Amino acid sequence: KLGGNMRALFSGGAPASPALFRFLEGLGIPCVELYGMTETAGMVSANVHDGVRRAGSAGILTPDHEVRFDDDGELLLRGPLLFSGYLEPEDAEGAFTADGFYRTGDRARIDKEGFLRVEGRKKNLLVLSTGKKLAPEPLERTAGHFTDRGLAHGPVARQRSRVYAEQRDLQFVGVDHRAADE
Repeated sequence: KLGGNMRALFSGGAPASPALFRFLEGLGIPCVELYGMTETAGMVSANVHDGVRRAGSAGILTPDHEVRFDDDGELLLRGPLLFSGYLEPEDAEGAFTADGFYRTGDRARIDKEGFLRVEGRKKNLLVLSTGKKLAPEPLERTAGHFTDRGLAHGPVARQRSRVYAEQRDLQFVGVDHRAADE
């Protein structure tokens, strides 16, 4: 049996890929993703160890936090476990809404089943010449799928794209992966 006494794998800080989630779950190891931060005294949401878990989600919100979303999709939190503020006044500038919700800096949503889906960092938004804001994370996840399938591989995958030159080390390339390794 893989892992001996391993009962689950917990993931926080960054999402586990859906492929990794399915792999672990397929081995009988529950993959429990959760979301929290120092400012919230720990966990805000989690997939349930002995219950329903959804790949790519940070699980169900705990009852300890009041949640809402800003117009741009930023996750806002308020509750008894939330910290009272930063030590340095300059760090606190813009950290809270007028009615006391903490600005997490994370763009998120709650799906139809009630699971929290963290979609990326607000500060990572790229502003296009049209003024439209684009989140790079979905494109990066897609590029990761391409990489897994060999469409971007080896030295080619490390080249910088024009679109993300300043932001990301990412290139969308349709190339034969065997040629890239030579």
